[in-house]
Order: sequence, then structure tokens, then C-alpha cells
Amino acid sequence: MNPEVDPISLIASQSAQFTCTSDFGRPSPSIFWFKKNPLGGNPGSDINVTAASQTTTSNNSIAVSTLSFEPSMSDHNMRLYCTGINGAQAVASEVKPLINVLCKIITHGILFISTKT
Repeated sequence: MNPEVDPISLIASQSAQFTCTSDFGRPSPSIFWFKKNPLGGNPGSDINVTAASQTTTSNNSIAVSTLSFEPSMSDHNMRLYCTGINGAQAVASEVKPLINVLCKIITHGILFISTKT
């Protein structure tokens, strides 16, 4: 999985790109993306975010998936990972970065201009 940064800091509501490459055989594997449930539990309780990804294949054996991930504050302290499967057991990415979501702070100021003479 790329980037290979753990933890990774992302700005809330600002899209970030992640890639996952799988080359473990034929047929070309399907790649799925998940946010790890911060409460633990089994992998079935993780949140599938594959719909926000696109996968391309080459040589009928290599799959590259790109996830466009737009974090919200509820994603803070979750882990992001991908899995590949081609009919056998699923293989999960070794890198599962902890997501640190940063708030985007917008400040409004008032400009006061004195007209004293």
C-alpha cells in the first residue's frame, strides 16, 4: 500500500490518494479497501470503502487499485488497509496506517479602519 506512512495525517474533507498493488497470480486479483473498526472485533466488522476506488489490471495478473479517500472527523484513529483475492484466501496489506484527521480551521476577521484626522 502506498503511501507507506504510519500514522498518516490527513485534513478533514480534503481528498487523499492511496494505491494498492497486488501481483500474486492468475487470475488477476480483486482489490478491496477497508477502514478498520476502531472498536476491534473481527474483520467482518470493518467498513468497506471500495466504492471510492478504481482498479486497473495488466498482464492478467497485476492489479493496481487507487482509492480516493476523503476523511471526516469520524475516521480519526481508524486504520486503512486493502486486501487482494483471486479465488483463494484474501491477502491483506502489511501497511495499515493509523489515520490522524486534522481539522481545517477557518477564521473570519474584521478589519477596522480608523477615519480620525
